[in-house]
Amino acid sequence: MPAAGEVFRARSPGTHPYVIVTNPAADGKFAIANFTTKADRPREDQSCVLVPGDHPFITHDTIIRYADAYLTDEGALRGLLSQSLIEFLVPVSPQVLKRIQEGALVSRLTPGKIRAAVSAEINPPQPDEPE
Repeated sequence: MPAAGEVFRARSPGTHPYVIVTNPAADGKFAIANFTTKADRPREDQSCVLVPGDHPFITHDTIIRYADAYLTDEGALRGLLSQSLIEFLVPVSPQVLKRIQEGALVSRLTPGKIRAAVSAEINPPQPDEPE
């Protein structure tokens, strides 16, 4: 079962890793987003900048590319894994995951479905309090 904070990438050379941003919801869908090199472009989304030390894969300033984040499910991931098309890397720490999730909520480029999934993950509905 995929879990928020796990990191994977395609086995092809030069591919960017993806981080699982949310745990699977009731429908089995979870959000993923990829790491990409920070390029200091004028309109680059810097809602979450990761630096060396935040994850073993990161060797230079890196951003989370929220604009391309999407929902997927365990079946899709399992299919890629069974074909040896992806490999899992070391997960991000809980602190880095929190920064990634918070960045998804502040980025103006995060798709609505991703924003809703992250919001549900970090602000779960509270049961009604007894009167």
